[in-house]
Amino acid sequence: MNEHFGKELSYFDIKDDVLFHVDGSASHIFFVQGVDPSSMTSQELMSVKSSMDAMFNVVEDNIELQVFFRSKNRYDKGLKLFDRYIDTIENNQPFTTALYGSQIGMLKEQPLFCSDIYICLTVSKYRIKKTNVFDTMEKNKSHLEKVSRSVFSYLQNSYEKAHKLKQQEILDLLYETINPNRWEVTQDFNHLANLPKGVEDTLGNRLTFNGVLVERDHFYTDKAFGQTIALYAKPTHSYPGMFFTLLSNLDESFHFNCSFKVIGKDQYKEIQNKNRFRGVLESFSDFSLFGNRRNFKMEAKFEENEDYLEEMEKNGEKSFEFHFTLTHYAKSLQKLRDQSLQIIKAFRALNSADAFVQEYEQLEGYLCSLPASRNLTNRPYEELTSNISNMAPLYEPYKGGDDPIILMRNRFNGLISYNPFAPHLPNYNGIISGTSGSGKSFFTSHLTKPFIAQNVRVIFIDIGGSYKRIIDCFKGQYYSLDTSVSLNPLLPSSIVVNGDTVSPWSVKAMMEILSNMMMDNDRSGNIHEENLLLSNCLTDLYKNKKDPILSDLLDTMRDASSKLIQSSPFEAELLNNLTKKLKYWVEGPYGSVFNAQSSINMDEKLIGFDLKGLPEDIRPHIFLILSSWIDFIVFQETGKKIIVFDEAWELIEFASPLMEGLYRKSRKNNASIIAAAQSYSDFLDSPIAKAIVGSSSTKYILKVGENTQPIAESLDLSEIDVQNILSLQKVPGYFSEVFIKHGEKKFVSRIVPTPLEYWTSTTDPKDLKIERTFREKLPHLSTMQALIELSSQYPFGFNTEKGGEHEILKIA
Repeated sequence: MNEHFGKELSYFDIKDDVLFHVDGSASHIFFVQGVDPSSMTSQELMSVKSSMDAMFNVVEDNIELQVFFRSKNRYDKGLKLFDRYIDTIENNQPFTTALYGSQIGMLKEQPLFCSDIYICLTVSKYRIKKTNVFDTMEKNKSHLEKVSRSVFSYLQNSYEKAHKLKQQEILDLLYETINPNRWEVTQDFNHLANLPKGVEDTLGNRLTFNGVLVERDHFYTDKAFGQTIALYAKPTHSYPGMFFTLLSNLDESFHFNCSFKVIGKDQYKEIQNKNRFRGVLESFSDFSLFGNRRNFKMEAKFEENEDYLEEMEKNGEKSFEFHFTLTHYAKSLQKLRDQSLQIIKAFRALNSADAFVQEYEQLEGYLCSLPASRNLTNRPYEELTSNISNMAPLYEPYKGGDDPIILMRNRFNGLISYNPFAPHLPNYNGIISGTSGSGKSFFTSHLTKPFIAQNVRVIFIDIGGSYKRIIDCFKGQYYSLDTSVSLNPLLPSSIVVNGDTVSPWSVKAMMEILSNMMMDNDRSGNIHEENLLLSNCLTDLYKNKKDPILSDLLDTMRDASSKLIQSSPFEAELLNNLTKKLKYWVEGPYGSVFNAQSSINMDEKLIGFDLKGLPEDIRPHIFLILSSWIDFIVFQETGKKIIVFDEAWELIEFASPLMEGLYRKSRKNNASIIAAAQSYSDFLDSPIAKAIVGSSSTKYILKVGENTQPIAESLDLSEIDVQNILSLQKVPGYFSEVFIKHGEKKFVSRIVPTPLEYWTSTTDPKDLKIERTFREKLPHLSTMQALIELSSQYPFGFNTEKGGEHEILKIA
């Protein structure tokens, strides 16, 4: 039949933050960001459950609390997430445009999971009388305000985000829910527009722009097929976060609205009814048609009734009526039926629960599933507080924060908005660890690309050139260091000298470099007297020479030694010994590297240094010099900075004091220091591990190939966290997973790259072989052109021939 269901809607009017209904009742609607139970300990879950128990216990007779859970891809037009993501870009290079275009294009094409949770509280304590309709509404509103304060306090205690919807937010929610396809075209709704003649002026009629065609097991409205599924059998037992399991059992993401309505009862009357029922059950359990045989069925019901009474009388549980419906939508009837099978299967996995399609009751079920509606199904259930809070759809996958600086995925194929520079963090430093082939360099690239696109200063130091392509594509400066490069251990005068004053910080940094270079095999470094003499020589040198090199320092030290022979022979001898050690670096095999002005330029915003081509005996010294430059940049430059040390962990211990200072002052100077290694044990075994691990608020753990106990102890991880780490997956070309501890937040993130992103960051030998062959055939193409073409021909890297677009959607 074809019905215009505007008259079926209970919505009468809206004033400020109160929704009034035609029966005189009044509603408040709250938005909450649900918690993700997949990363919570049992104690944490029980804490949330206790608060939710208390919230539901607020629901008394004539009060209705509905949990409205919406699953709908709203990232584009609803949340404007893609627009906000694009707005972060400041780099307008062609590659940036191509990269972000590919990201947004793929996100818009894929069926992403996106959820919202609303708590609708309705009070109908006072009933309408013919003479005082509006007085009744005001009385219900007054009582609503009192109950609402209690409910909101429990929501704030349990959820990170919770707020009461204002008038426009309520209108937007109702308009979008009732007119989902019209909303796709226009998100604007004028609830004060004139209605046609003869149409009653209610909010329900103003919200209705379509009719509904109701069939036996489905309905059609607003260019979409819909179907309501209701709970048929309750689970035999429940547990906190049960609804999250139902979500996990769905094979794919699609649009559905889940309504969980809880209606308060008069508890005194309920106890009386249970006591009367006790007598009936006692008599039936003693009676049997088969003589002396026991009536086990009635005995079971009697025990169930006794347990129910005990929970109410002794444990403070309350009895509620509840209605559980799920209305889902699809563009075709076949798709709707496929979704229906998924939903019923998911219900049946919940401890013997079951669900069914409401035949001949589709309109009633649809109306019941609308937010804050006054309609009910014909299938009510009875349950106690603890089970109500266990079954309520108050949980959802982790969605991250409000800043879409980096877009990741969760395991439901929903988006996580992530910001490494989140204001709540004590510092912005991070540690990345993952076994060989886990996607460590790929993940680091994913983490830094958005900041490169924002023109943030990003510096890579690694051994192996993992970031060469991304630096080339963004037109940064890449240095593959070898002995043909010169790097002056003495800092430029512009850094060291300020007017007539020589910077103590600069002198200290250079002394650390020089002490390392002049270190004996049997000593850890210079003694105090040597350091004092070297400091004086450096100060004198910069007062008399602009931009000196090592040979200039050598001359200054010789002059100082000759002057001290008469007055202090001991100091002269010490200085003479230092001169002999320094001479090796001036006149020895590495003189061309260290005794010259630096041939590298640190002015570029994006720089990469590959230390692989350097002899191992000079790598620590080069690392120290670069670290000194970085320390100066962090200390002096404004704005965000990201410095990545990848596979250079063994060199960090040579720069312990410098690195400790770099980590310590990073937060104050808006810098993020990221250290990456194949094993987390590398961090723990380092002499400065305590300082660096303690100064890194974020830890990224990819697929591990080691004992997880040291990781768990160091990061204070729960058993659930360890299980999440052990479950991490990687499918080359498709996705890789990472466990992230972001301050106090812990979650599993999935990195699903676009083909262009994949080819920009891959270090897999099989992919590199394909790239070499491709470049040999087309040597005239630039790096960017080659990667774009490779991403077209091999969208999933070397795995392209094994799968395809259908496969990536299935896996991710």
